[in-house]
Amino acid sequence: MKKAVRKINFKGTLLEASYPPGFDEEGRRILAECPEFKLWEMYQPGGEQILERSPAVEFAYHKERLRINDASDPIERIAWATALSQLVGIARKSPPESMPLEVFLSTDHNFHWPGNTATASKLAATIGKEILGVLYSVDPKQKAEECVGKFKNALDALIRDRACTAVRFTEYLLIIHAEGYFRSTMARPTKSDLIERLGFIGISYKGANAKARWREKFSNAGLGELPE
Repeated sequence: MKKAVRKINFKGTLLEASYPPGFDEEGRRILAECPEFKLWEMYQPGGEQILERSPAVEFAYHKERLRINDASDPIERIAWATALSQLVGIARKSPPESMPLEVFLSTDHNFHWPGNTATASKLAATIGKEILGVLYSVDPKQKAEECVGKFKNALDALIRDRACTAVRFTEYLLIIHAEGYFRSTMARPTKSDLIERLGFIGISYKGANAKARWREKFSNAGLGELPE
């Protein structure tokens, strides 16, 4: 007599059904975590590792990477630069030939051309909203000048990022070295660990205000709560 085969009923994909214990529904598990960082392992032991920053560190990282000051809304400026950066990434993959005019004029959102809806949504939430503001403004010419200024600021940020000017700034270096320490040791870095690391590459502060300057730098980097 043949042995009856028990049917397995589940909702979801076969990939989700195959995750071993310890992995969540997105196929990842925590290797190490602290208030500033989480280190995830993807799908299987020895799989890809992804480092996740806390919101404060994430904000500081992009603010310093793009060299965005507080003269205007830094969150908006980061959003614009990020949207343009993703647009550039898609443009790199775009075919060398020009997109046909009939595609430009089409209302079909599912035509085959490099791009994705996530990038379109980010562009709509930044540049698109600004254009709407221009069209419905009581002074559209003045509003258009403001829109052009925001676009130029975003381009300038991408230019600075491409030139790697952020590596000159202490806050950016603190974040990068804190991530490296956390990845390699799976332990929360201390301020003294990072000060020592930056000292090896020539970043140090001397004098009576040295502690205050370091305190300011750690705070700006979103790392102010690290242990001493």
